Amino acid sequence: MIVDKDTLENTYNGNIFETAVLLRESVQTIMASLKKHEIEFEKPKHIYGSLKRTDFSDFQKSLLIGSILGDGHLEKRGHLKNALFREEHALDQVGWLKWKHRNLKPFTTANMWNRDRGKKALMPDGKGGKKYYNIQNVCAISTGTHPYITKLHNLFYKNRVKVLPKKFIEENFDLTSLAVLIGDDGNFCENSIRICTDNFTKDEVYFLADICSRFFNSRITVREEKKDKYRIVFTEIIKDLCFFDRLKDILPKCIHHKVSPVLNEHQVATH
Repeated sequence: MIVDKDTLENTYNGNIFETAVLLRESVQTIMASLKKHEIEFEKPKHIYGSLKRTDFSDFQKSLLIGSILGDGHLEKRGHLKNALFREEHALDQVGWLKWKHRNLKPFTTANMWNRDRGKKALMPDGKGGKKYYNIQNVCAISTGTHPYITKLHNLFYKNRVKVLPKKFIEENFDLTSLAVLIGDDGNFCENSIRICTDNFTKDEVYFLADICSRFFNSRITVREEKKDKYRIVFTEIIKDLCFFDRLKDILPKCIHHKVSPVLNEHQVATH
């Protein structure tokens, strides 16, 4: 794919990597586009090293935060200095994962991949260990290692258990993070949105629910679905339908079914 000349000229500031972040394209795409449009640039000697010195955009940081709270996880392998972000889904969620892969460029690895993990897959359980899940064919994305992801890893994992870093969430969780979290772990049920937050403690779920209330002008509750498993529930959705329009502006169409309330005749008349 080649970026059109006007977009490139309005964005390119002499730094290939910052331009790639702003346009959410790979470094290779930016270089190919500059060459195609005969715009002079200096080819970098070390692409991956330079990417590690390039910051994620604000949108990408919000996407990562929502993903970490949802289905994504961070890996810091013993022999590597920095951590990476990784996420897997069943194949029916490939469109959602493609959207994440595209919007995290140029930090994502070149391609998504599919694989057959057999009848059961050993995956992190969010509590510091692993358990077998009945997942066969999965699609996955990954970023390269990066200092910012290492910072997130140090905040979100304590003794290999995913936790909620309250001060960081209070300062950095925004509507994009919430939209991504709903895209990962939200669903419509009985005229409400429920977010599966089973891997967090009761205190953490109540804290996150309070943060979510900044963006939803109606009622949010916390329900104990199973013993010691708490979920955030957005209720009385008719009172803030604009909330769903804002979510749809952020999320791809493949996930709109999670943020498109179906109203009955009485609710439509009331609204």
